[in-house]
Amino acid sequence: MNQSRTNKSILNSVVALLAYLTSAAIAFFSRKVFFESIGPEILGLRTTISNLLSMFSLAELGLGVAIGFFLYKPLHDNDTRTVNEIITVQAWFYRKLSVIFLVIGLILMAFLPLIFSDFEGPLWYAYATFALLLWEVLMSYLVNFRGLIFGANQNAYRLTINTQGVVIVKSLLQVAVMLYVDNPYPYYLLLEFIVSLIGIFILEYMINRDYPWLRPDLKQGRSLLKKHPEIIKKTKEIFVHKLAGVCAGNVAPLIIWKYTSLVVIAYYSNYTMVVANLNAISSAVFGSIGASIGNLVAEGNREKIFRFFWEFLALRNFVATIICFIIYNFSHPFIILWVGAESELDNITLLLITTTAFVSQSRATQDAFLAAKGLYQDVWAPIIEASLNIGCGILFGHFWGLPGVLLGTLISYIVIIVVWKLFFLFRTGFEISVWIYWRSYAKYLLVALLSIVVGTYLVRWSEPDYSSWGSFVLNASLYSIAFSSILLGIYLLMSDGARRMSLRFVEIGRKMVGRLRG
Repeated sequence: MNQSRTNKSILNSVVALLAYLTSAAIAFFSRKVFFESIGPEILGLRTTISNLLSMFSLAELGLGVAIGFFLYKPLHDNDTRTVNEIITVQAWFYRKLSVIFLVIGLILMAFLPLIFSDFEGPLWYAYATFALLLWEVLMSYLVNFRGLIFGANQNAYRLTINTQGVVIVKSLLQVAVMLYVDNPYPYYLLLEFIVSLIGIFILEYMINRDYPWLRPDLKQGRSLLKKHPEIIKKTKEIFVHKLAGVCAGNVAPLIIWKYTSLVVIAYYSNYTMVVANLNAISSAVFGSIGASIGNLVAEGNREKIFRFFWEFLALRNFVATIICFIIYNFSHPFIILWVGAESELDNITLLLITTTAFVSQSRATQDAFLAAKGLYQDVWAPIIEASLNIGCGILFGHFWGLPGVLLGTLISYIVIIVVWKLFFLFRTGFEISVWIYWRSYAKYLLVALLSIVVGTYLVRWSEPDYSSWGSFVLNASLYSIAFSSILLGIYLLMSDGARRMSLRFVEIGRKMVGRLRG
């Protein structure tokens, strides 16, 4: 990547990371207060409704991903006319979908008493929660989708700075309401609605300021759709791929609910929240690199593309190993301190969560390059993945409950993500043998396994103190830093990609220090 791409990636990463760490710290505290003041059953209610409505993300057919792909080149070429045409197609299509979603949402609301027949709280809580989350979905299709241009143009940091502050204030106000107001949940929902309105106004202001030429014309939507048929073709391919993502992220909790209860979903969601926040930190650091890779691919320099692939692969596997070490060793004591020992899950479940997290983290490299190259034509793959996910989840869930459902998800990941997706990227995207990849990945996998096993043994052997938040943070930080330092040394010894990426960071750091001194 050239220096401007690298600088923008770092700026986006730093801003996103700082904003995320602040909001995540508040979110964890807020969730603890939610558990104590409102209760796990209502949290399970929110989780279930959120999973139901997230199915709507499948219905947009993957148009958002396709639009992001087709924006890379015109933004790189400063072709504002084509950008307007592409965004117009998106706006026209989303307007149609929002009407359909509204109708479906109203129909689903009629069945809420049946869906939540075992819910012991006021039924209007279910209606109000459903209405609020439906509103947020509709706004994402009618208004908020335009924020996509900031990410595609490597300017996501501008939007992040202007929106995360409001979200942080909202979270603090919600905590205050839960702590000091009787029957706090209605006010909790009201604050969420008000902040969503403020977010809409902020986005409108940002777009008018940074992209005053962006003026989608909905009247031209149908004709522009015919002018850009490649958008529909790519969208159809992405739609099938989104199906697997929806199944992995949203069907599994519904299957868990079938074999367990809303309370178990709430306990499981505590662990997934830990994993999700670690993944989100990773995404905050690396998410903006996706646009940089898209920009790099738009240049068409094959040697630079392939060279950066190996650097990014080393970096993502390094981070994946650290994240999984943290999840497996510190999730249990964190959960106990956070929401109590009664919320702790068994070690088998934690092992499955950790293994799935490693696959999810390590896949980020291939996903970024597949997306940048627009390689979605393997439409049969997500169908197999979804079938394995649901089928194995139902089968194993019947026998083993929560661990069985998670095992079904892991099996689908290994078959499609670990095996097929890599073969597809190398055969179609890079046009070279995938065995080149497997020789490198086998080293990373072996290092990850041995380092986590040895690291876990040493942590358990030393019996660290987790009796208070202070001792937990201190010990978890020390062990994680020591583990990361040793792992970094191993990576630098065994990987050319890791060495090149390290030199890249050193050079950037040197230039930043030089600018500060100058």
